[in-house]
Parts: sequence; C-alpha cells; structure tokens
Amino acid sequence: MTSTTVRTKVESVGEERVGEGKDPDMQPIVEEVVPYTDYENKEGHPYTVDHFELGKYWDEGMGGFESEVEIIEHYISKQIKSGEWANNQKTIKTELKKIEKLTNMKDETRPVVKIGIIAAHIKFLMETDGIKADFAKYGSTN
Repeated sequence: MTSTTVRTKVESVGEERVGEGKDPDMQPIVEEVVPYTDYENKEGHPYTVDHFELGKYWDEGMGGFESEVEIIEHYISKQIKSGEWANNQKTIKTELKKIEKLTNMKDETRPVVKIGIIAAHIKFLMETDGIKADFAKYGSTN
C-alpha cells in the first residue's frame, strides 16, 4: 500500500500590500526621447549644436558655425534617408563619436577646431559618395 499526499493551494486572507514606501499613484518619470529628425523642431536648433557643445551663438554670422552644422546635418539626414543609420539620437551620437575618433578629434576640447575638421571630413565623404554614385551610374571611362 502506498501513501498519497494531496496538497491544496492556501491563499492568505490578509491585506494586500502594495510596494512598501511607494505611492501606487505615482508613475516613474520617463524622459521623452524624440527621433533625430524631430530634434530640431523640439529644441529649436540642430542636434549637432548640442553634441559639439556650440552654445546658443552657433548661428551668429562670422563667429558662428552655421555652414559646418549644415554640412554635418545634411550628411546625417542623407544617411538616415538611405537607411544606413537609424533615426534616433543614440545612433547619431555613436556615429559622430566614430567620426571624431577617425579624424583624431576625440580628445579635442576646442569646438572651433573640432567642428571645422569634422565638417571638412564629412564634406570629403559626401564628395566621394558622389564619385562612387557616378561610377556606378556611368561605369568605367576606360
């Protein structure tokens, strides 16, 4: 003869406890992160202005960085539209950091030098992309 034990679930009939010390009505504050393409509309200036810490006078004529920012923004938009880069700030930050490392500007603290060299490098990349596109379109001239 074998003995069999039957177990039944026992539910407590006490008060239900909500996380002690926490207000059940409080929701955690989550910072809204907008897609890269919506950043300028929300902040009033392009993402690269904040990334390179150009300050509020980035577009002030002679002392501004308008043309450099425009070159970089155009390149980023082109990469997003072509599907090469994702449309989020984290991806753009990562890609800009890669370009900073490639141009040896990672440790540069002067924004004037950093953005100038990076804009020149990106301009070069866009020109070579144009050459590649023409070659693919028209083929070899030999």
